[in-house]
Amino acid sequence: MSYARAVWLVFRKDFREEVRRKENLAASFFFAFLSLVLFYFSVDPTRVDLGRTGAGLLWLVILFAGSLFMGATFRKETETGTLQALLLAPVDRSALFLGKFLVNLAFLLILEGLLLLFAFLLLAMPVGEHLAQLAGVWTLVSVGYAAVGTLLSALIAQVRGGQVLYPILLFPVLIRF
Repeated sequence: MSYARAVWLVFRKDFREEVRRKENLAASFFFAFLSLVLFYFSVDPTRVDLGRTGAGLLWLVILFAGSLFMGATFRKETETGTLQALLLAPVDRSALFLGKFLVNLAFLLILEGLLLLFAFLLLAMPVGEHLAQLAGVWTLVSVGYAAVGTLLSALIAQVRGGQVLYPILLFPVLIRF
């Protein structure tokens, strides 16, 4: 089996499974939308310039919502025992990682697109002027975030209490001090 085919099969399997199960995606999307609604009611637009602080609020929502579904990337396979079968498959293990990374990246980009739309509608954040630059930066940051999130999810897949450990490891790696 070719490398690209193995990546595609892992991507397709995980994408279908996430769309069918909906529990991780629904939790992430609901959390993100609820966070934006809470920001809408808590931020006074006459006192706070959302052009300056809105981006930070949006990135916080993305970090937390993304960690909800990325933390479970390898946990499903560990719980059902299919991780061993995937590791024993006659393909390069990096194909397994790349397929899972692409699923995380796809869902992260969908989440970010919806959040940007809702932020524009709810918070009246100015987005239109620099949309091309924003899309470029957003894509690069999403690739990095999905790569680190997928890697840490793979590292803690078989650790007891990994759900608690995941954000403790993830956020210091992602956020520069």
